[in-house]
Amino acid sequence: AIRAGMTVFFDAGTTIHAIAEALAARPALRVTAVTNSLLVAEVLGEVKGLAVQLVGGEFWARQSVLFGPQAQRSLRLWRFDLALLGAEGMTPAGLWNSQADVAAFQRTAAGLSRRTLCCLDASKLGRQAPAFLLPWPRVDGLLTDARAEELKAAGIRLAPGQLVCVRAGKRRKGRA
Repeated sequence: AIRAGMTVFFDAGTTIHAIAEALAARPALRVTAVTNSLLVAEVLGEVKGLAVQLVGGEFWARQSVLFGPQAQRSLRLWRFDLALLGAEGMTPAGLWNSQADVAAFQRTAAGLSRRTLCCLDASKLGRQAPAFLLPWPRVDGLLTDARAEELKAAGIRLAPGQLVCVRAGKRRKGRA
């Protein structure tokens, strides 16, 4: 849970954007939100009490994000209470993304955070992308609309307390 006084990293992607929108609809929290997503920054920038910081870096127009070596250096200036990460796939081995440099950036964010919560919708279940992101033991929690039975059937075994399911029936197809 996001609580007052926290510093939280918000990754890019549709699932993280949806989390930012949900947070924006809640009563104001005193939170520092750090992101590389211009879309997430726009949503959170309107929320009273939230301080929004963007990491510097190369602008990728297609995704409205900042990445690259400068983004990595900028990210390393922070320490996070929580990192909210998206991914393009989840398998028994762990989480996957489409590009190696994106996965490296996300691993840096996870390494700078006390807790890492990966946020993927059920459409990512069983999908493997080109770049390995994180193994399950390095993930503190999985926020998903996939049911526990679906994860188990796909061979994904999580530790007790590692799975956080959102209401089934609220499923959205999309990219993380």
